[in-house]
Amino acid sequence: MDNIKQRRFIGEAMIQARIITQKQLEEGLHYQKKINKPIGETLVDLGYVKEAALLTFLAGYFYDSGISSKAQNLRILDDIGELASSDFKKWLIFMTTKKASDLHLVAGVSPRLRIYGELVTTRAKPLSPETIKALIYSILTYEEIGFFERNRSLDKSFEVEGISRYRINLHWQKDSIGASIRALPLNIPDFNDLGIPEILKDFCLRPSGLVLVTGPAGSGKSTTLASMIEFINLTRSVHIITIEDPVEYVFKSEKSLIRQRELGRDTLSFAEALKSVVRQDPNVVLLGEMRDLDTIQAALTLAETGHLILSTLHTQDVAHSINRIVDVFPVAYQREVRTKLSLVLQGVIVQQLIPLKNKEGRVLSCEILNCTPSIRNLIRENDLTQIHSYVQMGKKHGMKSMNQSLLDLYGSGIISWEDACLRSNDREELVRLMPKAR
Repeated sequence: MDNIKQRRFIGEAMIQARIITQKQLEEGLHYQKKINKPIGETLVDLGYVKEAALLTFLAGYFYDSGISSKAQNLRILDDIGELASSDFKKWLIFMTTKKASDLHLVAGVSPRLRIYGELVTTRAKPLSPETIKALIYSILTYEEIGFFERNRSLDKSFEVEGISRYRINLHWQKDSIGASIRALPLNIPDFNDLGIPEILKDFCLRPSGLVLVTGPAGSGKSTTLASMIEFINLTRSVHIITIEDPVEYVFKSEKSLIRQRELGRDTLSFAEALKSVVRQDPNVVLLGEMRDLDTIQAALTLAETGHLILSTLHTQDVAHSINRIVDVFPVAYQREVRTKLSLVLQGVIVQQLIPLKNKEGRVLSCEILNCTPSIRNLIRENDLTQIHSYVQMGKKHGMKSMNQSLLDLYGSGIISWEDACLRSNDREELVRLMPKAR
């Protein structure tokens, strides 16, 4: 079976499983040609499916298709002693000691970890539904178990004291529980640790507007937002409210006053929380994700009324980020939305994490948009095709395209040329820019 047919068959199987729609598959296949990623990862990047749901589906798909883990060329982890424990905290500590960003538990499959962006399998025996249930339920409260069994999904945070915090997504698949766990550092990294451009400090100091941190799943959006909130916390005397699903990084009020609200526990929805937040006298609002029309509309209104809003989108470039917001609205309202967005948008940061060339680890690559008057006019006139050129030429305003960022990293010997090409949305442009980078 060639790659094109395999992508199509997997996509159609996902449609049959009601994970995606036909339109989402077609858009994913179209976009996949540009970035040369597997169709599943492309659909995750576009925000059409969560990584947890994708891995659960693929585990069943490959099992039913008779495709072995060996055929998938997965790295195998041998040192797995803690994965025999019935104490789930030991599994989480094991995950952290292996420097894994994610741990995936799927019935009928051995536990898998994501280490520096690569999915790694283990020699642990495949997990039974009963094993996963016992492990997961051991860290849930009675109320959380009831919520999960009623709603068939649950997001929660969990902390192993002195080790790490974890974001846990629980879901059902084929009548068994699946889990995807993301590790989060206890200490919030600062800008220097992350390699974040200085322009983000300027975004943090602005009194109002909308700042978006975008990129595929696992690109460090939550960590960047946490660093921005901590910078504001240490430098400004303001009231910060976060609305998250779930609360990931825990902040301690310093110069600022910080309140953290969790979806499901403290509020029923992002949109509902945003409607009431104006009565809580905030200056800065962190919104975990702009998911739907009501949430986006409320966020734009808050930004318009003098609040600084920080949020995320699953988008691959600056123009796509702007289109994603506008396209959520009915066509009759899109011109009005473009006008409003042109007034409130302060900046967009598009992130990727690229493997280091000569050692383990990943480095941040960023595309940065700073909304100058010229760019605001392009948004208002819906002339987004020119935004990329303005970003490329906007160095004096702190702007940089993704290809420029990739070439800077490659020119410094930090990443390989192969990885630069793989992560570029426009390889022909990358090659054209190469002589200038030298």
